[in-house]
Amino acid sequence: MKILIMGAGAVGAYYGARLLQAGEDVTLCARGDHLRALQEHGLDVQSFKGDFQVKVRATGNPREFAPYDLILFAVKSYDTELAARQLKDCLAPSGILMTIQNGVENEELLCQFFPRECVMGGNSRVGAQIIAPGKLLHTALGVIEYGELDGRMTPRAEKLKAIFERAGILGELSGDLLAIRWYKLMGNNSTNSVSALTRTTLGQMLEDPDGYRLVRTLMLETLAVGRAEGAKVPTSASIGSSTKSTRRSTHTRSRRQPCRTWKRASRSSTRQSPGPSCARPGATTCRCRQPRRSTRC
Repeated sequence: MKILIMGAGAVGAYYGARLLQAGEDVTLCARGDHLRALQEHGLDVQSFKGDFQVKVRATGNPREFAPYDLILFAVKSYDTELAARQLKDCLAPSGILMTIQNGVENEELLCQFFPRECVMGGNSRVGAQIIAPGKLLHTALGVIEYGELDGRMTPRAEKLKAIFERAGILGELSGDLLAIRWYKLMGNNSTNSVSALTRTTLGQMLEDPDGYRLVRTLMLETLAVGRAEGAKVPTSASIGSSTKSTRRSTHTRSRRQPCRTWKRASRSSTRQSPGPSCARPGATTCRCRQPRRSTRC
């Protein structure tokens, strides 16, 4: 299958590398120093499953090697519209565009640029980080949960299941895409934001009583909105198992990274990292030298 990874950062590049290893025809679309490193040296992956290096076909222009049978859409959500415009005429007849972005609104936005029948949705479940141009650190998981927008089990969805399985990245072919998308958003809205604001790992924030309560509250709020939107998401009774499994984790959530190096062009270069620098679960005093009252001090 001819595949384009649109947005070959940490998440996209990892899946692209695994699909390449499985024999698929893969192109990585990237930019800047990372693109140049991919073109000149390939992709170097340091993985808890075993390190490897792959030669890749990389480009900054997705039309260069079009058309594609599958486009894995992995750009940041704020770049969705710009990236979608770059993909005009890039899909082959009967081609698939699958978003694996975070959030629950990107599918509908992509349907404004592509026929609805071309679009599928999915969750990326992977811990990965670009540690230098062309160098990827893989620390956890590495699978994709996906499905048709209308929940049908179609021949093309089954075909992708076989391809993902060969590549070792199959998580689940779901008949309820809306539910799995909201379930992941529940985790992103709670643990990512608290990790970024408090500079803590998952385990640290959940071991702290204030941190645990804050995360749980954010989860419940997300689930309430999801149910109002028609998603069949877990009830509050299911929250305990979600947090319990990560209490000992040392994994740092993805939003903590941009907190440290704020690079968006739209932001002032003098802006400080967002969030209270004094919030430290487990500490008795804040960095502001005031008694610590809560995770949000």
